[in-house]
Amino acid sequence: MKTSLVILTSIMLMITIQASGSARAASVTYRMCTGEYEDHCPGPHDVYQYCYFDVKRWADAMCGAPTVQRYSVTGGNKCGYDMWMIICDNPKSASDAILQNQSVVPQ
Repeated sequence: MKTSLVILTSIMLMITIQASGSARAASVTYRMCTGEYEDHCPGPHDVYQYCYFDVKRWADAMCGAPTVQRYSVTGGNKCGYDMWMIICDNPKSASDAILQNQSVVPQ
């Protein structure tokens, strides 16, 4: 179980950038934690959002063709802590706030 978690974490840490005649990324992977307190998130993450955040809506706003998967659920505090992997096969322009691990709500 621990080995599987380490392998899964290693895969999620990977950000794939493929050039196709331009500098735009063909695929980007984000790790998101949702829960009451960011410092209680059970793993590394690129983006944090508060309880009951609509991860699919965020992914749709950030990605042209998102794949959204919850890979960890941990109980605790107001709403527990969920870890999500969002794979953007055709990412839209990401703001600096996302890359700086700040809460971002799509317009």
